[in-house]
This record gives sequence, structure tokens and C-alpha cells, in this order.
Amino acid sequence: MKITALEEYGLRCLMQLAQAQAEGNAGLSISEISKKEGLSIQYVSKITTHLRRQGIIGSVRGVHGGYRLAKKPQELKLSEIARALGDPMFDEEFCVDHAGKENACVHEKNCSVRSVWNVIHRHVNMIMNQITLQDLLQNEAETKEQLLKVVSG
Repeated sequence: MKITALEEYGLRCLMQLAQAQAEGNAGLSISEISKKEGLSIQYVSKITTHLRRQGIIGSVRGVHGGYRLAKKPQELKLSEIARALGDPMFDEEFCVDHAGKENACVHEKNCSVRSVWNVIHRHVNMIMNQITLQDLLQNEAETKEQLLKVVSG
């Protein structure tokens, strides 16, 4: 599983917005997010436009305006963020997309590989459904401890 730049930086921008809301700020401007994350204003603009179109964030007009989360950080699951920022790791079209020269995979009727990807996908989604943006605002040690609890069941 490869994390794209959009997924990584998008999540980091969302964490900045969540932290700002936790501190009582109405929103953050693109330039504020850019400065806090060390990203170009153009790239943050691209990320915020994408996240706004996906309904993850909204914009607030005015002197103290900017971007803010569309939901509370504790209601925004990592799985929802991942879907908004990128393609699913494994979807219904996986076998069609990787069929090779044929229209259908030669292993379509009996594919043990498909089972592996399905199980991995199901477990990753299960974990990501249990982690919220609020959880990621903890320090690294607390986040790691919580993740270990989620994984161990």
C-alpha cells in the first residue's frame, strides 16, 4: 500500500484544522496552513479545494474566516478521509484493472490472490474505521498505544 502525497499532506492539513478548532479558532487560511505545514500556498490551495469538494471541509468568510472541518474531529474517521483523498486500496474493479492483455483475468474463476487482497483490505478498513481525526491529535506515544489496542481487538 502506497500513500500518495495528496493523502499524506491532505491528512496533515486536516490535522491543522482540527487542532485550530480545538483551540477555538473559527478557521485557518490557506497561508496559515501553508506556513504551519511547510507546503506551498498553491499546493495547500489544491488540497483544500479537493477536500471542500469532497465535503470534508468548508470555508468561512470574513475577517476571522478560513477553512474548517465540516464535522467534529471525533466524528471524522480516517477511512472517510482516505476515501476523500485517494482511491480505495482494493475495489470491485481490481481484477478488471489488472486483467493484462485479456478482458478478464485468467484466474477469474479461482483466484487465491483476490482473497489475500480482500482480507487485507477488510482489515485495513476495519482499523481505519476505528480511528478518528481527534485520535491523531494525541502525541505519538498515545496514538501508537491506541492503535495497538485497535489492532489487538
